[in-house]
Amino acid sequence: MSIDAEKMVKVFVKMRDKRAELKRAWEAEDADIRAKQEKIEAVLLDHLNFTSHGKLVAYLPRISNTDSQSTDINISCLSESLRIRFGE
Repeated sequence: MSIDAEKMVKVFVKMRDKRAELKRAWEAEDADIRAKQEKIEAVLLDHLNFTSHGKLVAYLPRISNTDSQSTDINISCLSESLRIRFGE
């Protein structure tokens, strides 16, 4: 069995370059999401610093398990005062 080493090297290099391109794109999107998370974190920290801890519960997600395979998270009270868009 013979192999075409030159062709395999070309394919390998193309695959390597494509992986590098995908990694750069992922890192850019991840950085954008991370920045948005940091903004939310700052808002929540300010809220903690300036309100009583008893009132914070109204701003935390309410999690309810209806069965073992689904989790519903309600954060509607945050979405009214803080809007962050993903996927733009």
